Amino acid sequence: MPNKWALLIGVDFYFQGSQRDIHFKNLKGCVRDVSRIEEHLESIGGFNIEKLTASSGVNDEGPMETNPDTWPTYDNIKAKIDYISSRVAPGDFVHIHYSGHGILRHRLKDLAHLDGGDAISGTALVPTDVKIGGAYLSGYQLGVWVRRLVENHKVRVSITLDSCYSGKGLREENDPNFALRTSEDSEFDDSWLESDEKGNNEILDIDIELDNDTDSDERNATVKKSWLSSSEGCTVLTACQIGETAGEYKFVGQPGKSGILTHWMLDTISRWPRTRILTYTQVVHHVKTSITTEMTDRTQTPTLHGDSFYEFFGNQRLIQLPMCSVRSLEQPGSQQMLYSIDIGTAQGVAAGAIYSVLPIHPKENKDLKSRDLQSRDLQNRDLKIRVCKASIFHSEATLIHADRASQKIAIGTGSLAVRDTWALPSGRPLNNFTASLNYDTNSFEIKDAQHERVARVPAISVLDDRAGVKIAYMLKHLERFSAVADFSYSEPPNLLDPQSYTFELLDDQGTALIPLGIEYEVSNGQDLTIRFVNNDTTAKNVHVAIFLFSATWGIQRCYPEDGQSTIQAMPDDKALTCDIRMSIPRAVHDTDPPDIRDRFRAYIYRGDQPPSWDELLLPDIPAHAGSVPEVLVVEPLPEEEDEEDGSRNIKKPSRGTKPRVQNEKEESWQVKDFWVHTTP
Repeated sequence: MPNKWALLIGVDFYFQGSQRDIHFKNLKGCVRDVSRIEEHLESIGGFNIEKLTASSGVNDEGPMETNPDTWPTYDNIKAKIDYISSRVAPGDFVHIHYSGHGILRHRLKDLAHLDGGDAISGTALVPTDVKIGGAYLSGYQLGVWVRRLVENHKVRVSITLDSCYSGKGLREENDPNFALRTSEDSEFDDSWLESDEKGNNEILDIDIELDNDTDSDERNATVKKSWLSSSEGCTVLTACQIGETAGEYKFVGQPGKSGILTHWMLDTISRWPRTRILTYTQVVHHVKTSITTEMTDRTQTPTLHGDSFYEFFGNQRLIQLPMCSVRSLEQPGSQQMLYSIDIGTAQGVAAGAIYSVLPIHPKENKDLKSRDLQSRDLQNRDLKIRVCKASIFHSEATLIHADRASQKIAIGTGSLAVRDTWALPSGRPLNNFTASLNYDTNSFEIKDAQHERVARVPAISVLDDRAGVKIAYMLKHLERFSAVADFSYSEPPNLLDPQSYTFELLDDQGTALIPLGIEYEVSNGQDLTIRFVNNDTTAKNVHVAIFLFSATWGIQRCYPEDGQSTIQAMPDDKALTCDIRMSIPRAVHDTDPPDIRDRFRAYIYRGDQPPSWDELLLPDIPAHAGSVPEVLVVEPLPEEEDEEDGSRNIKKPSRGTKPRVQNEKEESWQVKDFWVHTTP
């Protein structure tokens, strides 16, 4: 049976010295964070726990811990990771939790070539002794250590970083309940001590052993991208995006301050039904929702990197559908319960769509037996809501079985909803695609509005006893694809200046290709890079997701990676980049053209509460008729269109109690498209 290991690092105390011209205030909640994590891991059982802490004392002489070997210094952190590395076996699981200060080691503008300056590259954790000569622990260095664990020792690693990197001008700094987890007098520190040089040289030696290219010719070779930013075999949860702030807060019911990320993470775990597996994606979703609804004055967006659809604190891989938050709306004088979900027309939602609700319960009574919990979950397994009204970024829904009182009680703050069937927008014609019988082949073919056969859609034999269901599936699939592509659900309001953003295609040398209009000409098998730049130096709260509308009728997210629905596009020429390889799928029938055209679309949001666009995801239509789904779930709504709900992923990038406080009229979204014409 695989072993589980944990390294818990909490830094409340910081030595004061003159080795670096920067100030770090002592904190109060970091050691409490790791103690709470330790308590939870011990309750799970099976963890070998190592801990490094520095607690604030009554003076600035030193931490309350008297043994220097237990202090969170660079050398001690390295020693603990080396110790764990020497004892793990293939298949083991390692968790690293850090609570403390963070700092940028490079200005944001120097991170331009690092996929938008993620929340790891160019940053550093701040050990207790950095002011008296100790080294910073950079995201790059931590990434090399973890990469060695994953690739050489064949273990899975998860990391939680409850710190932040930019606190200049923070408004909450005078709130006695809040403390910032970065320096308040400087956004970055580029000081370079002998200890930093020593640690960097050691890491470079390890990196060379791992066959990483350290001879980069990028314009700022000292800014090295962390392996953690887009890793396999590792999940990284950071407290916020790189342009945001994170901190610790005095929560009601807690004896002292706790990290905001750590607190809501543990709150989610404590309320999650023990009969359901909790994933990292679900944790992040709940933490975001909790911060948005319970701390309306905070803008802090936890971010995932690497593998995300894994069991929290575990090795198990899961398949997961896009989720949204659902909550009850008060309806004085009404007998009908109304619910709000945090997705809307901009994400392809229309009246008639049906969602299954996954309730999250209040903190479990430890005396409840597992069978009691299982019984309660089984009672709610068919808990469904139907959208009755859709706005831009949220919708209202009602219970399908409103007579079941237990279901009304089950939907509380923090519950999730997963789409069962989508609905087409009201008023959209349903004759864009039709099925036609080909008497020569004895098969049904799908044709477009010009009566041309739709490329790369299989024909269905008349002898197939499920032909009717398969044809209905493909017709509705194509209608959904077209409705999303053509903005039939919601038209962008054009409040954002398209010239403020660059969305383009680069060759494998990083040179921008010249499109013909908005269409690029490329070759089959060509390696390319998608590049997005926020040119508006005044707009820091811009969030982007890049999608591919494929020639095989699927909609997939190219960037950012799974588990992170959008990424912040900081200004100052910082680029978001995504590597792709163009590939022409094989023809389904003789009339399929030898070339293809794919659409790439950047969904751009400007505001403090970035939405998820994953509701738009749509699988490719299978190339073989036998693979077309045979079950079509349709629950028609009176006077509305029907709704419906594997994959030819022809491209893969080379490496998811209070209303929304922001008025939707103040939220802006826009898209930028380009087409790619791929020829043999």
